[in-house]
Amino acid sequence: MNPSDLIEAELSFAVDLAPLLSPLPEGDGVGVSLRSDPVWQQIRDAQREDDPSLPMGEWERPLVKADWNLVASLCVEALRSRSKDFHLAVWLCEAWTRLYRLEGLVAGMQLLNDFVDRFWEHAYPQIDGEDTDARAAPLHWIGRQLEIVLKLHVPLIGLPVEPGFVNLDDWRRVVAASMQEEDGPATRLPREMLDREAAQGSNLALLRQLERTAGTVLAAIDALSRRLDHHLGDEAPSFTRVAATLSELQRAARALRGNHVLDELPAAARSEPDEVIAIEHDDTPLEVDMQPRVLPLTREHIVDRSHAYRLLEEIARYLAEHEPHSPTPYLLARAVSWGRMPLPDLMRDIVSQEGDLGRYMAMLDVEL
Repeated sequence: MNPSDLIEAELSFAVDLAPLLSPLPEGDGVGVSLRSDPVWQQIRDAQREDDPSLPMGEWERPLVKADWNLVASLCVEALRSRSKDFHLAVWLCEAWTRLYRLEGLVAGMQLLNDFVDRFWEHAYPQIDGEDTDARAAPLHWIGRQLEIVLKLHVPLIGLPVEPGFVNLDDWRRVVAASMQEEDGPATRLPREMLDREAAQGSNLALLRQLERTAGTVLAAIDALSRRLDHHLGDEAPSFTRVAATLSELQRAARALRGNHVLDELPAAARSEPDEVIAIEHDDTPLEVDMQPRVLPLTREHIVDRSHAYRLLEEIARYLAEHEPHSPTPYLLARAVSWGRMPLPDLMRDIVSQEGDLGRYMAMLDVEL
C-alpha cells in the first residue's frame, strides 16, 4: 500500500458536525427512538464482518466485509434528521475511525463530547430514574471497540508487499521477535525491513502525522472521560486502555521514525495541523500543545506548569499500561484533570466525588 495513499485518506477527511448536533423538532429535541426501525438493522448488517484469522472449517465461503461507508452514511442521516441516540453516535465514531484512522477518531471524539453536552438529559437510550445502565452501555462498548480498532486497523507505515501496512499488533510481534534468542522463530516482517521502509519520505510523514494526531485524540478522550465521570460517577466507562493503546502507537511511531529527518513533506501531508488544538469543555477551551518534544524528567528542566502536568500524564499512561491493577495511574490521571479545571469546576468535582470539602482535605492530610 502506498504510504501517500494512507496520508491522503486521513487528511482528505473533513466533516461539519453542526447538522448532527442541531436539535430535532420532536421529543425535546432528540427525535424518536429508531430501535424498531429498519435502519437500525441496516446499520447492524453493514457492520458485520468475518474475522479472517479464524478457521472456516469445511464451510468455505467468501469472507463477509463490513461496509463502513454505508454505516457512516446511515448514522449521519439518522442523527441529522431523526434521532439523537448514543448508539448511533458511537457507531459513527467507529465507522469514521475505520475509514479515516486517527483523523476520523478525532471527529468521532469531538462528536461524543458535544453530544454529551447538548443531549445528555433526553437522548436515547433514555435514563430511567437512577438507572443509567442503558445509557452507559454504548459508551462502554466504544471503549472496548476502539482498543481493537487502534491495534489492528491503524497503519503505522505502508508496505509494498502484503498485507500492505504495519499495524500495532504487527509491531508488537516484531519487537517481541527481536528480543528472542537468535534461533527463535522468524517473524514475517523482519525489523530490518520495517526500518528500511520507515525511512522513506512518505512513511516518515505518516509517522509524524500519527504522533501529532494521537495527541489530539488523547486530549479528546480525557475531556470525554471527565464529562462521563460527572454524569455517571462509578458507572462511567474507563478509556484507560484506549489511551494506553494510543500512547503505544505514539511510541511505536517514534521508534520507527528514529533519527530520520523529513526534509520535505509529500504533497498529501503538507497541510499541517495547528500547533494548538482547542477542545471545548464547559465553555472553556482545553488547549493541548501538539508540538512533539522530548520531556526532561529532572526538576531543574521543568519548563512551566503545563510541562509538569504533561510529565504527570505520561507517567500515568505508562503505569496504566504496566501496572493496570494499581490505583496509582488513575489517581495521577485524576490529578492531571484537576490541574486543567478552573477553580469553580474543581470545587464542584471535589464535592461531588469526595462527599464534602472536609473529606477532601483529610485525604490530602491537611487540617482546616
